[in-house]
Amino acid sequence: MASIDTTDSIHIQASPARVYETVLDYPRMHTWFAPYHCTLIEGDEVAEGARVEHVIGKPPLLVVNRFVRTVQRTRPGERI
Repeated sequence: MASIDTTDSIHIQASPARVYETVLDYPRMHTWFAPYHCTLIEGDEVAEGARVEHVIGKPPLLVVNRFVRTVQRTRPGERI
């Protein structure tokens, strides 16, 4: 399978700690952003080395975006 290495960045008007704890809970992201579902596929927590499958959208949408993200580095309470 092909892969692409990326660095994501976004500016959010909230404290780093609040954003961190929200993103850290990938498996429940769908509770506040319904089209987005995440599953930990390697590891049991979002930490360095964890792999997270992301699925945005679901049929009958014409486009369903699916990708796997590997957590490379974290700064607890600040950055994933």
